[in-house]
Amino acid sequence: MVRAGWYAGRVFGSSIALATAVIAFGSIPANADMVYGRVCNVRASEALHVKNARGQFVNRLTPDQNGAYRIFLPPGIYTVESSDRKATIRSIPGPIEQNIFCR
Repeated sequence: MVRAGWYAGRVFGSSIALATAVIAFGSIPANADMVYGRVCNVRASEALHVKNARGQFVNRLTPDQNGAYRIFLPPGIYTVESSDRKATIRSIPGPIEQNIFCR
């Protein structure tokens, strides 16, 4: 004999797990891939803004204390802006290294 609340509890628990997964992974588009590299000549942990080709804010990029960064972006061309500079990076279907402000 099955207890009356067993099924409802199991469905509720599964719904919570699914909602958590959607929240955790929903912000990364299915076709996004990793762009990684170094950011040169910026203060450690300075937040840089990433904008798409239309100039819309997409994400924030924050390098670590060594200037290394990684971010997931759908394929395309993006502008990375600091407080006083701009650079262009691109994302492709596959990981790609892109160094920023290293000239």
